[in-house]
Formats: sequence, structure tokens, C-alpha cells
Amino acid sequence: MSAQYYLGIMSGTSMDAIDCVVTGFDTTNFQLIAHSSFSYPGKIRDRINQIYQNNYSVSLNDLGDLDYTLGAVYAECVNKLLALHKLDKAQIKAIGCHGQTVYHHPEGEIKFSIQLGSGNVLSAQTGLPVINDFRNKDMIFGGQGAPLVPLFHQAFFAHESNPRVILNLGGIANISCLHPHKPLIGFDTGPANTLIDQWIKKHKHKPFDDSGSWGRGGVIQITVLDKMLADPYFAKEAPKSTGLEYFNLNWLNQFLSGDEKPQDIQATLHALTTQSIAQQLVKAQPDTKEIYVCGGGARNHFLLELLKTLLPNITIKPIKHLGIDEEWIEAVAFAWFAYCHINRIKIPFSMTTGSREDSVAGTWHFLTK
Repeated sequence: MSAQYYLGIMSGTSMDAIDCVVTGFDTTNFQLIAHSSFSYPGKIRDRINQIYQNNYSVSLNDLGDLDYTLGAVYAECVNKLLALHKLDKAQIKAIGCHGQTVYHHPEGEIKFSIQLGSGNVLSAQTGLPVINDFRNKDMIFGGQGAPLVPLFHQAFFAHESNPRVILNLGGIANISCLHPHKPLIGFDTGPANTLIDQWIKKHKHKPFDDSGSWGRGGVIQITVLDKMLADPYFAKEAPKSTGLEYFNLNWLNQFLSGDEKPQDIQATLHALTTQSIAQQLVKAQPDTKEIYVCGGGARNHFLLELLKTLLPNITIKPIKHLGIDEEWIEAVAFAWFAYCHINRIKIPFSMTTGSREDSVAGTWHFLTK
């Protein structure tokens, strides 16, 4: 039985699930063979959140333990996925695993990004080659190390005549501007769900705002919104990337007096996400005809309604209209990055990250017995 498929693993900043896919590729198409979503272990999520809450102070013992443990969790998910769908490991050429980002440092003389989930552990406990650490090589060549997924979007979702945007509403929002006559543009616009999730967790002890229902009941605080939108990140030119180390509750608190109603701030955070996206999207690609939305925020109805109000002349649809559910798209992207690594295909990340040089992305792990 010859290996022909690639397995992708993605767990985003919300840490709500571990998404795994098995995918087949050729030069112009992909085929989703199998997919499953697994619950994210609460104890690991709490330990990683503790790193954020402690201003990224963590012992080397905890960091190493989390790296190993999460690699083992990923391996368990892979083994379950293959058993569930009755796939043989001999059919899998490699795993592409993004890992769990705990720190992203795209500025300064020395740039780096830290993702947990040991590739060696994942390879040893599945018996499969693993490609991971997709960001740091790009950063060595001066790039931001993000966003990476716009290159996948361009390869499979660009339209021959319509300027379109793929909008990912994860913890951080990023856009891929796919134009039939212009170079690819892709960058992080700012927060998508991260502040919304952190705020409702603080005040309602819920992991996320289901459909934006709590935010919908609040009143947008225009003065607070304007102060937040004046943050220099939103006006910064691409290439640019950001993360939870920048947009967090410490960032939010500098704009609050403490007298605001929590529900009103939740409404305002929804407006921050949508207005920052709309402003930057129109500037980057003013003739956009279509927006296809993916990520967890695609299920936040309040977010989408606000966005449609801000962009009334653009058609906004879930990415499933392009043939794939939003839940699997990023895992498929990292399966494709593994496919490119194995086939020695250089991905032009420099188009979106600003690196000086393109290279074969990722690092190979395979333990021979």
C-alpha cells in the first residue's frame, strides 16, 4: 500500500478543539479524505492560559513538559483519526502540524515564534514523518513568520476574474486578498475572537460568546471604540502579524475607566473586530467583490451582521460555498505545507511575511528504529 495522503493538525488560539484531516493533493486540487475534531484537554489549556496570565513567565520545566505532553496529545488524536476512518498508516506520507503558539515575536533584530507540541514525540508515537515549525525559518530571513495560510488560499481559492478575500476569524483576524490581476496581499488585521472570548470568560465564565448573543445585547461605546482603533497596529502597513501577546486584556484595560457595563464592552469588542477588518480590507483591495469567511468567528452571527453593515456592496458567505467547511480549512492548509515540504516545493511566503528569501517550509522529524 503506497503512501499518498497527508495529515494536517491545527489547534488555534482559542484552544477549543484539535482539528485533524487526511487530505490528498495534486498541483491544482485537494481532496478531503477524512476529518475529525477532538476536544482540547482542559488541564493543558489552563496551563497555557496561565502562561498568558503571568505575562509569559514560565519555568523551563513547565515549557518542556507542555511541549512533550501536547505532542503526545496530538499523536493520540492522529491514531484515533486513522482508526476511526479505517485508514492505514502506510497510506500517510507525512503529518503537517502547526502546534500551539504560545509566543510570537515578529519585530526587532531577533525574530522568533514558539509553538508547543513536540514533533519528535508526535513522530515517535505515530510512526509517521512530521513536518512542523513552519514559522521560524521565514523569520530568520527577516519575515514576520505570519500569516502563512494566504498562500494556501491563493493556490486553491483564487478566482480567474473576481477579486475576492478569504477572511479568517480565529483568535486573530487575517485576510487574504486574492486578485486576478495583482499580487497576493495577506496580513493580520488585529483581534477577531480573542478579546471577545477573554472578556466573556472574565465576566460570564464562558469560553466564548455563542453567536455573539451577549455582545448583541450591549451598546457599542463609540468613545472607547475610537480610542482602540487609534492603536498604531491598525494603521501599520503590511507585512504585519500579531497575536495574544499584544491583543489581550492588559491592552484592553488601558482604554477603560472601569465604569463601563461589561456587556457594552462586549458589544464594543465586536465592533472593534469588524471595523478594523473593514477599514483595512477596503484599503488593501478596494474592488473586492466577495468575502468568504472561515474560523470560529464564522459562527458568530453578530460579528457577521456588523461586517455586512459595514461592507454592504460586498457579498459575504461562509467558505463552505467554496467546497470546504470552515472547521477544516486550516488543518488542510498545514497538510498542504507538509505536501510542499516532502516534494521540495518552495512556498513564496515572502509575499505576505516580507521575508528576504523563500524556502522549503518546516522542519522534518522522523525517528528510524
